[in-house]
Amino acid sequence: MKKFLICCFAAAAAVNFFRPEAEQKNPPEKKNPAAGAVQRKAETKFLTQMSAIIRLYGYDCQRVDQAFPHIMSLGFEAFCTGRTGIKYRFTLEDHGGKWSVTAD
Repeated sequence: MKKFLICCFAAAAAVNFFRPEAEQKNPPEKKNPAAGAVQRKAETKFLTQMSAIIRLYGYDCQRVDQAFPHIMSLGFEAFCTGRTGIKYRFTLEDHGGKWSVTAD
């Protein structure tokens, strides 16, 4: 079985190696400026709602600068700027529909 997988991988690599360079590159995707504006608007709304949740828990968060989803659980890591310009890090976790916010 291992030999078969190795042979398949080698054959696929050889086919890709000998393909003309023009075929290897993907054609450029057409950019839709309206789609980018909609995505930025959705991201801004999401970050605004996240900062509101953090403020509801009594923490100082004027603006969420970055947010990263957790990989193995439902939640986010959020990086905020407070009223005095100090940067904070918060962990937002979902526990069956009830959110918790902790400061790191």
